[in-house]
Amino acid sequence: MGLKSIAAAMLCLALAAGCNAAGKPASDPVSGDAFLGPANAKVVMTEFAAPTCPVCKGWHDQVFSKIRANYIDTNKIKFVLRELPSHNPPVDAAIFGIARCAGQGEFFKVIDDAFDKRDEIEKAAMSGDGPRGALTELAKRHGVSADRFEACVKSPDLMKRLKDVEDDAQARGVEGTPTLFIDGQKVPETDYMYDALSARLDAALAAAAPAPAATTPAPADATPPAAPAPAPSN
Repeated sequence: MGLKSIAAAMLCLALAAGCNAAGKPASDPVSGDAFLGPANAKVVMTEFAAPTCPVCKGWHDQVFSKIRANYIDTNKIKFVLRELPSHNPPVDAAIFGIARCAGQGEFFKVIDDAFDKRDEIEKAAMSGDGPRGALTELAKRHGVSADRFEACVKSPDLMKRLKDVEDDAQARGVEGTPTLFIDGQKVPETDYMYDALSARLDAALAAAAPAPAATTPAPADATPPAAPAPAPSN
């Protein structure tokens, strides 16, 4: 699904009604990012992602786990997730709603769990019963009751967040998920594997490191100061 139709799908989810028109672009900047690592890290890696996206799952399982171990858990970088429901928008949005309701401490645990159960959730979504049962169980595993689940996935705050992220994605030229940025610079898809990303992160960290203090060396032919004259004796 194209990015221009994502916001409309989110609004339909919130209102439980069918519609097609995209909403007016939000004017407010994106705020309230969920992140891992130090809040004030000098290097920031941002991912636009969707938990039902199969390519996102592959990257999450094969690459992100190494990035997390070597750069995030070691406090070298800050990792930001921007929620962009691009594969199955209503289901993606519901998962993001659960993660938001679960709180900052549980947010990434919900996302990890959703990626682990992606095939199961997608299978449920294509069945006659729909994904509600699988999503409710996901919510319960992270402390979100069935009643809160309903409120979470229809939250105006969630809808605004998703619309703001969509606007940001369009402004940055994001065309799908996953899309990665390091310090605001879009990473080419050819560099999404670990070795290439690691090289980019190392370069960004090196560039962000403070320069060593400059010292002024003494001239090579400098004459050492003369020793003080001995005190006169009486």
